[in-house]
Amino acid sequence: PIISNIVISNVRPHQSTVSFTTSEPAVGSVRYGQTCSALSGTATEDAFRTSHTLDITGLQQNSPYFLAIDARDDADNTSTANNGGLCFTLTTPAVPEFFTEEFLGDNDLDNRQITFTPNGGPDTYAACIEPAVFLPIDPTGGTVVAGDNFAAAVTLTGGHAVLLYGQSHTSFFIGTNGYVTFNFGDTTAQESLAAHFSQPRVSGLFDDLTPTTGQCSWKQLSDRAAMTWLNCPVAGTAGTDTFQIELFYDGRIRLTYLGLASTGGIAGLSSGVMSPDFAESDLTALGGCGPHPPGASPGTVQTIVGVPTTIRLIAADDGPGPLLYVITRLPDFGRLFDPAAGAITAVPYTLASHGDTVRYMSLGLYTGPDLFQFHANDGGVPPDGGDSNAADINISVLPNIPRQVYQFLLDNADPGWATEGQWAFGRPTGNGTHSRDPINGYTGLNVLGYNLSGDYANNIAAPFHLTSTAMNLTGYGAVVLEFRRRLGVDDSMFDHAGIQASSDNGATWSDVWVHNGPAIGDLVWTLQSYDISAVAANQPSVRVRWSMGPTDSSVSYPGWNLDDIRVLGQTLDSCPCDWNGVGGLNSQDFFDYLNDFFAGHADYNASGTTNSQDFFDFLGCFFVGCP
Repeated sequence: PIISNIVISNVRPHQSTVSFTTSEPAVGSVRYGQTCSALSGTATEDAFRTSHTLDITGLQQNSPYFLAIDARDDADNTSTANNGGLCFTLTTPAVPEFFTEEFLGDNDLDNRQITFTPNGGPDTYAACIEPAVFLPIDPTGGTVVAGDNFAAAVTLTGGHAVLLYGQSHTSFFIGTNGYVTFNFGDTTAQESLAAHFSQPRVSGLFDDLTPTTGQCSWKQLSDRAAMTWLNCPVAGTAGTDTFQIELFYDGRIRLTYLGLASTGGIAGLSSGVMSPDFAESDLTALGGCGPHPPGASPGTVQTIVGVPTTIRLIAADDGPGPLLYVITRLPDFGRLFDPAAGAITAVPYTLASHGDTVRYMSLGLYTGPDLFQFHANDGGVPPDGGDSNAADINISVLPNIPRQVYQFLLDNADPGWATEGQWAFGRPTGNGTHSRDPINGYTGLNVLGYNLSGDYANNIAAPFHLTSTAMNLTGYGAVVLEFRRRLGVDDSMFDHAGIQASSDNGATWSDVWVHNGPAIGDLVWTLQSYDISAVAANQPSVRVRWSMGPTDSSVSYPGWNLDDIRVLGQTLDSCPCDWNGVGGLNSQDFFDYLNDFFAGHADYNASGTTNSQDFFDFLGCFFVGCP
């Protein structure tokens, strides 16, 4: 038989196809090997035909191969085509880098950042990895994507588009299970390689995530779109994941990971096709991203008027040397201090001794927003080093009012308090007489209550107590006990209930409230609030307890039901006239205030201007003193 029309096609990393024709029906075969003199591999047909197609498999990637073609007719006549003894040739391509890794209990992406840069090569991208200590884009103020197993459509404005494997997209879909897709919204929760490659996709961390309001969000910026999963709960665990996907308009893609509770999941890129040559990547084995300037992290801080607050400035760099931190903008309504050198009065100011912390003190009685700015410098020169981006530290100065120090039952969980008699944690049954027990808590299902199945008993000889764990209220005054109550108790002539507090871990007790008067039969949850400062203020081991009994021998009621228990306190650290913010008052505070007063930057009463009233108000605080 005469062999002709030889075509070598579909050359892939591990296989290829050879087709040819013969002048009469014949059985065809292909011999192949990595030298023309050693064709050890064979692919053979099993029938006589004139048009032949054979697949040769098991090839090595990125390797040359030599081929010869044989044909045998039904009379056992044979022929060979071998390119005049030189053999036909093909070269298999290298397996492309698919930039996708599936984690099976071995997720190692914590505190890493991966950047994919288009390079026009066979892999489409060049990728590199480096450490990460903060998210490049602050998600605060972003558009929230809320819901479990949810996908939100996004259309970019301003004519912008993002690129994935060379394809331009002006819209995409954010899936709350950790990915961005480009053909349709996906709500798949169970990660798999088939699902990952089912359409063009960027998987930050494809896993079963259960975000609630605010934990998944996105922003459009001047050069990119950024999608963030911030402290996003991981289904089936008590942990959370934090990561961010950035899609740049120039085609770059960046994945940044901070803390990850997920041990599994899929991360990486998908063109929308799962190649039969797929080979899993090892993303953390990518090469480093090379030298570049440091990156400074913006921050958000809350403080209380008159309380000095230490703020750590965060920046990251790929170099070995220490960074210099430079304050470039001072706050409008507060003062900054370098712990190693004192007040910062002019910018730019480089923190002494390679320090990375500043102390902030609000100006007098001011409350509201404030801001200062800094950058970091690694001692290099652009473009490989030098100054970082400018980062804002946004500060909220809060009034010194009582605020929550401890809370119990707000999360519907058992606080583990000591119980006596029929005190118990759980869901009430709605039983009992008179006003009856509720059927659930004020928030959630559970309460702390006395006899969740009905009334308290008659003839209780001595009170039974529900006693809290110890609470450290050092540094707090104006302490308030607050809770929701459904109480049923007979007239105090017959039955008794009360609340007590202890400042010494329960060794001695003081009355907070004692039932005194007619019967109580709460039909709805009521908010109760008691000032326990006389016992609890600035004390290191405070306990509170509720009592049921004694009771007489006749009428009974449902007793206590408690929910949403809070202990509020007002900080004792607030001292607006501690002008240098070092703690305590002395003559230096007075001289420092005078210096700022004559410089016109001493608006103590937050009126908007510095005048004599500020001076008198400052003196009032200074001579009275602070706690």
